[in-house]
Amino acid sequence: KGAILRDGDINDDGSARNSWELCSIQQIEEVKCLIRIVPICISGIVCFVALVQQYSSASFQALTMDCNLGTHFEIPAGSVISISFIALTAFLPIYDRILVPIARRFTGVESGITLLQRQGIGLVISPISTVVAGLVEHKRRNSALSNGGKSPMSVFWLAPQLILMGIADAFNA
Repeated sequence: KGAILRDGDINDDGSARNSWELCSIQQIEEVKCLIRIVPICISGIVCFVALVQQYSSASFQALTMDCNLGTHFEIPAGSVISISFIALTAFLPIYDRILVPIARRFTGVESGITLLQRQGIGLVISPISTVVAGLVEHKRRNSALSNGGKSPMSVFWLAPQLILMGIADAFNA
């Protein structure tokens, strides 16, 4: 409807009298493209909200866990989330060098899988990491309650959820 000419829509010099009422077909197509990506952006936001929540939860969980690495070194609780970033950094070359060529053979797509498929994989891994985080938190909480508030569990129990978060982040990036 915005590209249909009516009497009085065009000035004497050929420009649109009101650009809000008259626009080109290209402008309409561009708006349609923007509208199509809104659900993708919203799903990405949901995924990242879950990941950020898990980052803060992991830091708080680590405060009540055994953070010792050996007898002389203690990992700061806030540094535990770096496991996720290490996993992300380690996974990217694996994805690029191993998974993309394998996927390319099956799909015929140069990048292995499309960006939408890649984001979809990240969106599937994200709730899996949330389930793992819930299971670990249940075990940690029970352990802490039976041991006077401080869990004897190693902080590395948080590693599986953090690794999954890093991989989900890699697919969503």
